[in-house]
Amino acid sequence: MGSLFSSTRRDKQIGLDFQPGGVAVVQVQSGRKQTGRLLHSEYLPSVGQQAQALALRNWVSENRQQKTSCVCLLADDDYDVYQIEEPKVEATELKQALGWCIKDLIDYDVDSAVIDSYPMPLSSKNNTQQLSVVSAHETVVGAYVECIKAAGLKLTAIDVHDLVGKYLDCIQKGENQTRVLLSLAENEGALLIATYRLTATAQTGTYGTLDYVYRSMQATVSIQPP
Repeated sequence: MGSLFSSTRRDKQIGLDFQPGGVAVVQVQSGRKQTGRLLHSEYLPSVGQQAQALALRNWVSENRQQKTSCVCLLADDDYDVYQIEEPKVEATELKQALGWCIKDLIDYDVDSAVIDSYPMPLSSKNNTQQLSVVSAHETVVGAYVECIKAAGLKLTAIDVHDLVGKYLDCIQKGENQTRVLLSLAENEGALLIATYRLTATAQTGTYGTLDYVYRSMQATVSIQPP
């Protein structure tokens, strides 16, 4: 079983979101200065895996972005998320334990699954740590990898929509403030509510915690002119 999430630092980075009607492309500053500054964004209309792969290759070539670091989002239909209680095992055995926990929930062999996880915020009513387990078939993940490789980009991470809002620099800088991020597509949307709190302790000094709530919404949004 492989791993989905990873991190790296580059001066510039490209983000890709493969959507039903095309590929959303964004390039941002990712070095120590002006991190997160938007450099370029574009939508490449294309339907189907082959058409999207071709559109991406053409964009990379036309903009001379070969070998640029790239983060790719899995389409929502290409992965599943399950919430389970954190297994009481050593860190080195966690991934295997997660596979055992979800093996009866997925419709493919667990040995063909790419699995990773992230912790959920502790509840005031339940202090048992819950994990969200992300699972995708290795052939699906492999198709993303081959598409990006063929385009000439350097893949550094594969992520999921549920998590990207957590990494927003504006959220982490909002000390003791709540920020709301609303993302809308044609027939669906997502709402992220995040609060960054600073806590002072005599033993460990000051540290930060990010509490967040993610909600998916199915809706048709109509914008009327003024």
